Amino acid sequence: MIWGFDFHTAVVLSLCTLLGNYLLQVLINLDKRHPYKLSRPLIYWDAILVLLPAELGGANIGVVLSYIIPETVLLIMAMVVLVIAGAAAFEKAVDQHDKETLQFLLEEEKATRLPLLAPPDLRESPTKAKQGDSSIRSSSSRNKGQKKEGEVGDDSKNDIKASSTSAGADKTSFQKHDSHAHDSKYSQLADTEEEDAKNEKGQASGSLQPSAAASDTAGTEVAYVEMDIPWTIIAVVVGVWVVYAVLYVLMMDVTICTWEYYSLLVSLYPVLIAELLWGFYYLNDLQAKDPGSVLEGDIVWAETSFLPPILAFIIGILSALLGIGGGELMGPLLLSMKVLPQVSAGTTSFMSLLNTSSSIIHYMTLGDVPYTYAAWVFGIGAAGGITGRLLALFVVEKTGRVSILIFMLFVVLVLSFGMFIYDVWVDSVDFSVGSLCDSR
Repeated sequence: MIWGFDFHTAVVLSLCTLLGNYLLQVLINLDKRHPYKLSRPLIYWDAILVLLPAELGGANIGVVLSYIIPETVLLIMAMVVLVIAGAAAFEKAVDQHDKETLQFLLEEEKATRLPLLAPPDLRESPTKAKQGDSSIRSSSSRNKGQKKEGEVGDDSKNDIKASSTSAGADKTSFQKHDSHAHDSKYSQLADTEEEDAKNEKGQASGSLQPSAAASDTAGTEVAYVEMDIPWTIIAVVVGVWVVYAVLYVLMMDVTICTWEYYSLLVSLYPVLIAELLWGFYYLNDLQAKDPGSVLEGDIVWAETSFLPPILAFIIGILSALLGIGGGELMGPLLLSMKVLPQVSAGTTSFMSLLNTSSSIIHYMTLGDVPYTYAAWVFGIGAAGGITGRLLALFVVEKTGRVSILIFMLFVVLVLSFGMFIYDVWVDSVDFSVGSLCDSR
């Protein structure tokens, strides 16, 4: 709109920009792993299976409404949506920031108190523990015959007492520590052998698991963890989207506002509803058979109502109406369902890719895509997508704070709101109602 395009054309070009952005983000996220389970993809395919058909159904209606609703009303709707999404994102960002700060404080306190709770050799690896034992014996030999106030027993007991916070350590406590140290070494050795045995068994069966012992002894060499890709879910999601796109291609040769056009338009919904219902009960059945597969941040489908798909349907309408792609709204929805921020970001990028592409195809059937400008903004969006995603990964890796990503989303929403305010202030108010039949 800053470049002088009307709101309707700006929506189409915005979707083309987002298409390039989301495409690059998806390519980056495809090989990323879940933060709590390396064998699971970062993209949360379960949520896509249930929420995407609802979002696509909403986008289908949103494209039609975009030709009818007055431009000024669309601008006001965009501002309201941005305010709601911005408030939700800010609240989640503050909550996530507080959790991260508390976690850092607990880890710092633990690191500070740990040296006071046990001798160093009890917290180190077996190799370092042996070196610690040698240094204790050496120190005991050098200090043999030296007595200090408050000492009891022999010199080796004094060495142990000096590294302990217990002022009344005696021979019994020393023997207990010494026995615990040996038990710890043998326990670590047994764990290493058990881990190696499990790893060999996993290799024989074709599923590789990482070995902690291998990581300690081999430095940077860690066994590869095979990613469990949910091919069934992916096949259903992609298959339904292909059917969705083919129907739109068929609509290109059909006259708008005829019964053939409306028949094709409505025929999409039985397919979308079937995917949504099947996905909901399929995922519920999987979790019921294997409750241990549910991780922190996963959606428990047995405890989930149909409200999230309804909200996804509304998000689809708004994304097609306002050219926002849906990620700005789908992200807060997933976060409200306790999905991890990293997983939410990766999942919304893929959902928005399919949702945005479907809306663009619909606009193509109506003849409203300026292909030259669309190609330019697609390239700009792609460049911004890869730059922004790599920057986000870098920031999280360096700071350890996922909340920074949510704060960044909040800033983008605020800037977008400011641009809409500027456009409403500068341009004339238009409340004229349009018609879909005049679009082509």
